[in-house]
Amino acid sequence: MEIILENIGKKYYQRWLFRHLSFKVETGQSWLIKGPNGSGKSTLLQIIAGAVGVSEGKVSYKFDGEPVSGTQVYTHLAWAAPGLSLYTDLSLRESIDLHFTFKGCLLENPLELAQILDLEPHLDKPLQFFSSGMLQRLSVGLALVSDTPLLLLDEPSSNLDTVQATNLISL
Repeated sequence: MEIILENIGKKYYQRWLFRHLSFKVETGQSWLIKGPNGSGKSTLLQIIAGAVGVSEGKVSYKFDGEPVSGTQVYTHLAWAAPGLSLYTDLSLRESIDLHFTFKGCLLENPLELAQILDLEPHLDKPLQFFSSGMLQRLSVGLALVSDTPLLLLDEPSSNLDTVQATNLISL
């Protein structure tokens, strides 16, 4: 997978988040995007994922040297971000099935993910009844076990509770 950003910029209302940004992202590389709140980090990841367009410049995608259309980019990447919409009318089981209809899975059986995430008792519960932490855990889990050449993580630990081994109260 190769993503080429050429002289891109993103403007919201009259404010430029960034301009004249050019770089190439390739499978096998690791990148860290850092900056203060509101500087455009999440927006840049959304642009890389093909979910948001640029105000100027060009973004192009290739897989195995062949161009990938913007509408097909999602099949080549896995993405987890706070507020990334999951279909809340679907159950956990249905959500996992739907996700892996479009992507390969690194697990032998995609439903194993529910056990790995400690969500197995909730397989048939609609996501609308999940806590924000459960939704974030699902989002990150889906991304991590997707068999895709590109993995994008935007604040993957936000909304996740830290489990302490001492003084743990199980509800």
